[in-house]
Amino acid sequence: MRDEVNNEKIMNSLIVEAILTKCESRGLNVELVENAYQFAKEAVGERLRESDGTSFIAHFIRVPAILALELEVTDSEIIASGFLHALVAHTDVTYQMLEDKFGKRVSNLIELWTLRSEDDQKHRDLIQRLEESPEKQAALVKLSDRLDNTRRLRFVDRPGKREQYIRQTENLYLPFAKRTNEYIYEAFLRTLEKLRAPQ
Repeated sequence: MRDEVNNEKIMNSLIVEAILTKCESRGLNVELVENAYQFAKEAVGERLRESDGTSFIAHFIRVPAILALELEVTDSEIIASGFLHALVAHTDVTYQMLEDKFGKRVSNLIELWTLRSEDDQKHRDLIQRLEESPEKQAALVKLSDRLDNTRRLRFVDRPGKREQYIRQTENLYLPFAKRTNEYIYEAFLRTLEKLRAPQ
């Protein structure tokens, strides 16, 4: 168990370094992005994800990794918000704390995609909000979050929850991804195909 924890910590630090290096090479605000990582790491502590048993911070790292390394986003605040994307929903962090630390835009971005319920209608409302927002890249953060969670479903040992998540992703987020970004749409298709393949 200790080896698994150490391996995950090493992997997390390598991914963060890759994100920061990519940001630096593009002339982005590396300090902002690194501060967002440190803030998220402190906020989630040693908590584990109920769905797959990995550290909570690993998910908060993989989302900005998708943004910076796969989607090649060049907006420092969007990448920083990837590290912070679900803190209000899952920790004691408030929008005011985010605004004080990272500015109004980052706080507004996170408020834009924070869900208070997991039912389909709330997801439809969220997608509509994102599509109507002038912050067009905000949709990429929510889709990166959803993509990471979908990729991790292969480790979820709760068939009912897994099937519900796949269905919701296919019905709501796959069409949203198709309208938003070709790369992330194709990534969803590949991930869903693997999940649907016979084991």
